[in-house]
Amino acid sequence: MSINCKVQTNRSFEKAIEDLKKSLSNHNFAMLWELNFKDKPKEKGLYLDKNFKILEVCNPVQTKKYWEKYKIKNLQYRRLNIRIYSASFLFFIKMFDF
Repeated sequence: MSINCKVQTNRSFEKAIEDLKKSLSNHNFAMLWELNFKDKPKEKGLYLDKNFKILEVCNPVQTKKYWEKYKIKNLQYRRLNIRIYSASFLFFIKMFDF
């Protein structure tokens, strides 16, 4: 299954991330990892002016149903990769299912 959804918002980058995390939590998604592409390169002395963050989440309830339906023996999660980036003061949220 592949999901490619793009959402545009006028919220601030931080507020968009905060609201997205709340919404994901309300729908039983768990955060696997988070990477901020503005902060991480800064550790190496590189400075980027655009905000860009990736959240990887999964829904354990849906994963269990998937395992049972397809008789999967290994513990592979159904992950959702969410990319949040800014362009001209608008923020875009894109989702990719692995």
